[in-house]
Amino acid sequence: MSQPLRLGRIDFVNILPVHLRLAATPALFIEARGVPSALNRQLRQGLLDVSVISSVEYALHADDYLLLPDLGICSDGPVGSVTLFSRQPMDLWAGRPVEAPFESDTSVALARVLLAHLWRLDCPLAPEGQALDPAATLRIGDRALQEAASGRWAHSWDMGQQWRELTGLPFVFAVWAVRRPVAQARPAEVAALHGRLLAAKAAGVADLPACAAEASRLLGGSVEGYLRYYKLLSYDLGPRFRQGLGRFFAFLAAMGQIERAPRLCFFGADGPQTAT
Repeated sequence: MSQPLRLGRIDFVNILPVHLRLAATPALFIEARGVPSALNRQLRQGLLDVSVISSVEYALHADDYLLLPDLGICSDGPVGSVTLFSRQPMDLWAGRPVEAPFESDTSVALARVLLAHLWRLDCPLAPEGQALDPAATLRIGDRALQEAASGRWAHSWDMGQQWRELTGLPFVFAVWAVRRPVAQARPAEVAALHGRLLAAKAAGVADLPACAAEASRLLGGSVEGYLRYYKLLSYDLGPRFRQGLGRFFAFLAAMGQIERAPRLCFFGADGPQTAT
C-alpha cells in the first residue's frame, strides 16, 4: 500500500473555507501545517506532495508543478489580510526601507510591484526586524488582521485593493499545486484529493458563518468581523483570476524577479492552459 499524500496547509485562518470541512482521510492524505514561505520550500524540496503555495512560488518553479484547477486564495479588490501599515503618509517615505514579513513570498513581490509601478517610490524592502527606521511595515495573514484591529496605525493600504487600482484586475495570492512527478506516478490519488478539496471548499464557502466562528475561537475578535473578511475572498481560479495572475507574472518578469512569465499548467488538463 502506498503512503498517504502529504498535503500542505497554511496555518492562517484564511484557509478555513477550504479546510474546515475537509474530512480527515489518513489513507489518502496527511496534513502538514506551516506559513506560506515554509510550505513553498517543503513542496519544492519534495517534503510535500500537494500544497497551497504562494503564487510567486509557482512563477519561480512552474516546471516542477501542476496547478489544481478551481482552487486559489484571491481577492477582487480588498483582501483584508495583506496590509501595509505606517504611522506616516507616503510622501515622507522616500528612500526609507519597508519592513517585509518572513511568512510570504507573494506579498513581498507584490509590494515591490506596487512601490515601483503604482506609488513610484524608491523604498528598499528589508527583512522583518532588520530595518532601521522603517517607513512602513507589511503584514500578512492572521497578524495583518490583528494589526488592523489594534488601531495602532495612522495609515494602512490594503494590497489587494492597491493591485486593483493599478491593474483593474483581481489578485491571486496563493494556488494549490502538485509536484509533477507525484501527478505522473499517482494520478488517481491526486484526483481523489483534488475532489475532496473542491467538495470541502464548496461546503466551507456555503457556511462562512461557521468559518468565522472558528476564526474567532482561534484568534479572538468578533464573528461578524471575520464574516466580513471571508466575504472579501474568493477560493476559485476562474478566467478573470487567471488573467490577474498572468499580469502579476508579467510585472515580475519585466522587473527581473523571474526569468519569464510561465504558462499556467493544470493537473488533469489535456495540455497547458495559459492566462490571458
